[in-house]
Amino acid sequence: MLIREHIDHISSAEILLNEVFQHIFQNDVARTNLGFSQISQVASDEGFPGWYLWFSDMKGAWHIEITCENPISSGKVFKDLLQPETVKAVGLVLRYFPDIEEKVFETFSCFEQIFRMGPNFDATGTTTFEGARAMPESFYVVGHMIIMFDNRNGDIDFFCRAPKRWRDYRTHGLALANSQGGKIQLLAPGERDRDVEGWNLTRQIFDKIVSAYSFLIRRPPAVVGASAGSSMEYLIDKSNKIKEIVNEQTKEFLLLVSFRQDINLNDAEAMLTSEAKNLIGLWSDPGSIPEEWDNPLWWSISDHHFHDGNCFLCSCYHDQH
Repeated sequence: MLIREHIDHISSAEILLNEVFQHIFQNDVARTNLGFSQISQVASDEGFPGWYLWFSDMKGAWHIEITCENPISSGKVFKDLLQPETVKAVGLVLRYFPDIEEKVFETFSCFEQIFRMGPNFDATGTTTFEGARAMPESFYVVGHMIIMFDNRNGDIDFFCRAPKRWRDYRTHGLALANSQGGKIQLLAPGERDRDVEGWNLTRQIFDKIVSAYSFLIRRPPAVVGASAGSSMEYLIDKSNKIKEIVNEQTKEFLLLVSFRQDINLNDAEAMLTSEAKNLIGLWSDPGSIPEEWDNPLWWSISDHHFHDGNCFLCSCYHDQH
């Protein structure tokens, strides 16, 4: 039964996202308005669904993948609010494959940069089949999403979670061999190796997916909420063992965009604050949402009527490569 429920969760998320993407890519005007450029569906070695996405306003490529991990990593209140018979949650990991000419490319770790410039990537800016199998799971991760399904009425909650910055430090520095048999010192002991703007990158794809969903159902969100807590940083030693440390100065954010018409605000607050996070705000009136937690398209695109005579998938919807 547990295995069947797990598969059902994944299937529900895959069907939902495929419906969202197909609805956007079937309408060139809506697709252009939201900045979607190309898409290709892929699957992990374990068979979990994923998608490559390209956007007109970014040089790099995105990889979003459904994971088997429990999306609710901690927080008893959050877990208690998930009633197995009515509410289910699915987690997704968000990766950004930067173009080597982008400024953000230099904020990824040395090994991520080297991997990106090698033969493991193809001309599309995504991994080859062999590259996907060789790539460590932590590479290029910038954030996470949670999709929560309410089986009673089909309503959806979207969460995104990411630190303001993903930071790794090499405690013993980093030296790599060169072609002459010597070594090049890339990082001094204790020097920062990775410094990626996790939150800003995560919001770029999260906002587009939420907007596309709003366009699909022709309804704006009901509630938006945000919270913040301490972020983690990672110390990596010469054996590549990782130690997590808490940094009170760098925050991790959690953003909720709910389309549930009957959402209980107390439950929403409990979910946002259950992982030792402090509530920033809960808003049901679009005009009251602070700019940094809002996106005007969430509210406006559901009223747009884009006319496109082509009822077939546009050429931007690619087969798996």
